[in-house]
Amino acid sequence: FSLTPADIPEGETSTMHINLYATGDSFTGCQFDLYLPEGLSVAEEDGFPLVDIGSGTTSRKHVVSTSLQPDGALRVVCYSNNNSLFANTEQGCEILTAAIQAAADAPVGECTIALRNITLSRPDVTGVNVDDWTGTSCTVVPSGIEDVVVGDEASDLPIYSLSGQRLT
Repeated sequence: FSLTPADIPEGETSTMHINLYATGDSFTGCQFDLYLPEGLSVAEEDGFPLVDIGSGTTSRKHVVSTSLQPDGALRVVCYSNNNSLFANTEQGCEILTAAIQAAADAPVGECTIALRNITLSRPDVTGVNVDDWTGTSCTVVPSGIEDVVVGDEASDLPIYSLSGQRLT
């Protein structure tokens, strides 16, 4: 497994690509627990985590399901009801994408993300347990807008809003 590194501005969302490399073997599904550091979370839409099928398959071939675990991890299960294989795993295949959201007060810098309890399934319905994966997968970057701090003393320096209006 690998995750494509991404920069995520504070308070915004970025797509993380989850890739599978499987030299000499074919797989139809996977399951893992996604652990994100404090300040990062999987974005949601209508109350459901935004984890989607990647470019290495289609929604007609694979289904993705998620559930929050008691330890805070997000369990991700991706499977095929008709034993469709993930494409091109020998060269590396994007099997899933996840929308990762950085809180407005997320610590700036590199973040370590972990995939644990990884199981892959083969077409013959056998499972393969894979070692946990941990790596630096994203960097939270400042939003680019710094707070304006006004001191106790009056100043003749003008202050402008982002739209160019002079503030008093």
